[in-house]
This record gives sequence, structure tokens and C-alpha cells, in this order.
Amino acid sequence: MLTQIRQSLSFKYPVASYYVDWRIMLIIQHNLFIWSESSEKIISKKFGELVLMEYIWSFLEREWINVTNKSILDSQTKFDEVSNKVAKALKNTGSFLNDLAGNEPIALPHTLWFGILDLAQNLIQKSTRTSTYGLCYYLAIESLNKAPSSFIQFKAVEILLHLHNIDNKMFSMIDDDFDQYIQKLNENNSLDSEKFQNLLEFVKEKYLEDLKIINDNTEKEKKGKGKELSTNQNSCIIREQTPNSNILDVIANEITCPISSEPTDQLCILKCQHVLSLNNLKKLKQKICPQCRKKIVDDDIRYLPQSSIYNNLYSKFSKSGYISPSIELKNSDQVQRDSDDSDNSEIDLILTKKKFKNPFIKLNSSNKSLSSIVPRFTKKQHPIYQNIIKELNEKHYEKAETL
Repeated sequence: MLTQIRQSLSFKYPVASYYVDWRIMLIIQHNLFIWSESSEKIISKKFGELVLMEYIWSFLEREWINVTNKSILDSQTKFDEVSNKVAKALKNTGSFLNDLAGNEPIALPHTLWFGILDLAQNLIQKSTRTSTYGLCYYLAIESLNKAPSSFIQFKAVEILLHLHNIDNKMFSMIDDDFDQYIQKLNENNSLDSEKFQNLLEFVKEKYLEDLKIINDNTEKEKKGKGKELSTNQNSCIIREQTPNSNILDVIANEITCPISSEPTDQLCILKCQHVLSLNNLKKLKQKICPQCRKKIVDDDIRYLPQSSIYNNLYSKFSKSGYISPSIELKNSDQVQRDSDDSDNSEIDLILTKKKFKNPFIKLNSSNKSLSSIVPRFTKKQHPIYQNIIKELNEKHYEKAETL
């Protein structure tokens, strides 16, 4: 799809190198909003946000690769130089002269990076979904830690402050994130640390002013329309409530396949709105949703790749126990026994990796073997298998999935 959009774009005058990708992102965002907010409801808002977040992560991922292994604020000097050139070009009507000469316009370094972060900030303002906030938190933190200049620092800080204002309990760690970043800067260059602290104070003051303007405008709407509108920006829309959950919990649950009980990078959303991994969907002998038991029709399945999000958060998922370690059974007889027991594919899929998934178990290979922690059972001997069989026989399908 990206190739088709890229080929369809044409410009009368030369454009900056980043501009084509920027236009592509705007087209994707525009179409997703139309499809999810139109009366036809071509796609759900949830699906639209998940697709947009994947594109945002994939475009930022390319920007991050370009600064990998570079020192903090590596491009600050270049940014300052180009900023001065842009200012001079504007004063001397350089844009007009570039058009005539056919030269590529001068652009600030990492303009696409800044622009995509701005799209993420706009999405936060529209969204009510905690998982979207969480994904934006992680991309803002990653952008801040990789920031090649104050240009990117500024936008990353704006996003983080906005998230903190939305839910200061869930995002209470942001203050600590700033402290850790300041400490990291200080270890490299105390002057960079001081500059960032000044920038942070400036962005905080700017954000408070922005909130004041928004609240004043809301108050005017309230008086003009005679409606009871809240003066608090965050109460203008009903936001998703996620009690007793942390950010990673919410994100992991969003892209977790109920069969394997693990996050996946290739999701399929069924007509009933339940999700399955593409791999497990292919393994189902009966095309029936394992959660609600409704028939699965191929034409009603929406494919949802989450590769960029999954790859960038993989280490966090793994460390927190959402993804089980790859475990190979050395005893071939055990493998054969498990294979012989595999006469019920649906039960096998439910059990896949489930018995190894426990975020609270810490393995110490030096003094503990896997067999000392996880007893060796054939699948039919496994107590979880027995419980699942019992619940399925009694048609308690949802309970079987939670075992």
C-alpha cells in the first residue's frame, strides 16, 4: 500500500526529502479517521487507532535506526546551523528562489520525526483508549532517549506532559523518567543537562498556557451553546477506565492472542471483535471463535500487523513475563508422548506455552533446572488440560480460556 501511495504522489515544485513520507502519513491518518468516524463505520475506532499506531511506530523506527550508536544530542550542532540557514532563507525569500532554480528546499534535520510525534500527540487528544496512551508513552520516551537535538526533545516532552495530565497516577513515572534523563545528560555533558532543564521548564509553562487557552475556549462554548460542558480538558470525553493495571499490562492485553496467551505481531480481528494470532487462526480445525463460539467467516476477518510495536516492546514483554522463554524438551520420548496426545487441536492451542507463563518465576540456570520447577506431564496428564476438558464439556468456553 505504501508503494502505491508513494507512486501516486507528484509535486509541481521540488520538496524536501522528508516530505513524501510525511504526506503518506497524513493520507493514512486522514483515511483511517474517515473510515472509523463515518456513519458507515467501515472500521471501528479501536481498529483504526491500532493501525495508525503501527504506522507511527514503523516510521519512527526508521528514524531511530539513523541515530543508533550515536552520542546523545549528536545532531544539535547541525540543527543549529540549518536553523540559521532557514531563518536567513525566509528573510531573503529563499523559498521562491529555490522554486525557480529547482533546488530541494532547506529543511530542519529530523523534521519527519518531529512531525510523526506531533501526529501521535494529536491522536492522544482524540483518543479515549489507555493502550493508545501507553504506546505513545513508550514512543515518546524512546524518542527522548534517542533525541539527536532539542527539536525532538521538545516534542517528546510535550507528549509526556500531556499524558501525565491525562492520568497522573498511571503516568506517575514520567517525573522519574525526566530525572533519569537529566542524570544521563549530566554524565555526558553538564551543559546539555542544564539546557534540557531550561527546556523542560519552558515546555511546562507553555503547556499550562495551552491548557488555559483550551479551558477558556471550552468556557466560551459552554456559554454560547448553553450546554453543560466541562472546563477540564480531560473530562470533555469519557476516557477508558483501567483500574489496577499498569501501562504494559494494557498494551500486552491489546495484542494478546487468547489461545497462546501471549502478545503477537500478527493479529486477526474477527467479526465478533475478538482477536486471534494469524498463526493460531490457521491452526484451528474448526473455524469457530474460541471465545464466543461464533462461526468465523474468512471475508469478515481483518488482518492487523503489529510488527513494529511488537519488536520494539519485545524485551519489555519478555522481561515482564508476557512472553514465555523458548524451551526445547531434550527428552525426545517426552516430545513423542506429547505428539501422541495431540488429538484435540483446540486444547493443544490453549495449552501452548501456557504452563510456562508466569512472570513471577525467576529462573536461575546455575542452580535450578526447568524440570525442578515445571513437572513433566504428558498433555493429557497435565492438570490444566484436565480442567480445560472439564470446562469445555460443560460448555464453559470463556472459563476454559482463562485457565
